[in-house]
Amino acid sequence: MAAQEFHQTITAFAEFVGEKDKEITKFIGNLTTLSTTEKTNLVGAINELFQSIRSLSGSAAGINDSATNETSTLSAKKILELVSQAKTDAKSEILGGNVAAELDTIKELAEALNGIKTGEDGLNKLIQKISQANEALTALNQKFTTLDSVNLKEAYNRGYNK
Repeated sequence: MAAQEFHQTITAFAEFVGEKDKEITKFIGNLTTLSTTEKTNLVGAINELFQSIRSLSGSAAGINDSATNETSTLSAKKILELVSQAKTDAKSEILGGNVAAELDTIKELAEALNGIKTGEDGLNKLIQKISQANEALTALNQKFTTLDSVNLKEAYNRGYNK
C-alpha cells in the first residue's frame, strides 16, 4: 500500500470515528433524565442498577449455593465453578496429574508424538517462528513510519464537526 493511499485511508478512518463518536453521544442521551440516583455518568447508573438487581437476586427464594436438595438451586456462578472444577479433575485424572500447559490435551500429546515420529524438532519450529516474527516486525515498522505523518487529531475533529 502506497504511503499516500495509506494516509488517505487513516484520515478517512479518523473522520469516520469522529462521526460515530458524535452519533454515540447523541444516542446515549441526556443523563440527567435517568431514573437512577446517579446521573453524572452512565457507568455509575448501570452499577447502581446492578447493585439493586444483586440485592434482589441474593434474597430470592430458591437460590442457595450450599443447596443439596431439589427445592432450591445453585447460582449460575456456583454452577460454572463446579463445572470448571469437574473439567480440571477429569483432565488431571486422564493425564495422570499435572502436565505442562502445551501438552495438557490428548490432541496436543498426539501432535507432540507425531512430531517426534516424523523427526520434526523444536529448533526448526523456533527458526520458523523467528522468521515470521521478523517479517511481521518489518511490515509493522513500515506502517509506523507512514503513521508518523498522519494528523489523527485533525482528522477526528473534521469528522466530529461534519
